[in-house]
Amino acid sequence: MKAKYEALADDLKRKISALEPGTRLPPVRQMVQESGVSQFTVVRALEILEQEGYVIRRPTVGTYTSRPRRTQGLGSATRRILLLSLDICDMAFNEVLRRTLVERGYLPRIHYFDLRESPERWVPRVRADGILFLAACPSHAVPVLRKRGVPLVCQGVPYSREEVDCTYGDERGVGVMAARHLLELGHRRLAVLNHEPDTPDGRERIAGFLDEAERAAAQVRVLDCHAELHCDSRETGKRRIMETLEEGALDFTGLFAINDAGAVGALQAFYLRDIRVPDRVSVIGCDNRDGAAYLCPALTTFEFSHADRANGLVDILEERLQGNDAPVVQKAFEAKLIVRDSTGRAGDY
Repeated sequence: MKAKYEALADDLKRKISALEPGTRLPPVRQMVQESGVSQFTVVRALEILEQEGYVIRRPTVGTYTSRPRRTQGLGSATRRILLLSLDICDMAFNEVLRRTLVERGYLPRIHYFDLRESPERWVPRVRADGILFLAACPSHAVPVLRKRGVPLVCQGVPYSREEVDCTYGDERGVGVMAARHLLELGHRRLAVLNHEPDTPDGRERIAGFLDEAERAAAQVRVLDCHAELHCDSRETGKRRIMETLEEGALDFTGLFAINDAGAVGALQAFYLRDIRVPDRVSVIGCDNRDGAAYLCPALTTFEFSHADRANGLVDILEERLQGNDAPVVQKAFEAKLIVRDSTGRAGDY
């Protein structure tokens, strides 16, 4: 429940938003009488508005005057944006998003959390004017975040099926393109490596890969690692490929790892067993992590533009801060295939 001064601040924000910049506000004493609260409550509410750029103080006059919340662009350095991110997510994207917010005039604060804990425990009690939620978490987290009463924009496939503002990648399309790339190279015996804990993005990538392979009547199998949270995805992927090789002769010539970490593990496993890539087996990853281009061989992978996704999140946030009252705002992004040396034409195996 909000304190009286917070509730009063919210009410004043709505009134000030309808005023022209430079409008003189009533004296504190008059506001006390009109609102029926104490002078402390009014002063504290006005302090909040001043911090957020809704008003400025004219000490010589003793009144507050409304002013534009920003002078350039929509953002304001006093508008605080809370970034909630899984502690195992892509830190590179978080940095791009942080820079994007700063460049557009916001003050970001990143808070990392452990998915194994309940949202009630990991949502920080800090003031924020908007929340960016960077995790495909269970849907019960959304109501907890919405209780904050500020614009909420999420990132991830699950939210695209709900009444939630979000951006999301076409993860199923990634799987389809991965299978199609291998099929176009002549591979008819395919496999997909699921080396991550069960996530919506991973499920979508696998489903797209299987659909495209089956549509082409290709032989396909799923190498499931039954991974758990906070596992080393590289080691998990490597171990599963080693186990597969110990079962007998390699029965696929094209492998799609649902992200680059698994592909790295697979490449090491093939190297240790003297299986040449891409001569004997082609390998595709996803996410184009740092170093993917410098592996030996350089890894064929997929990339979602960090800049596009960051701007997409901030665009939706700004729309809401500007007053867009549409039921839901969502944006989808497609990945780009980056062909390198780890994929090649199928041989006679």
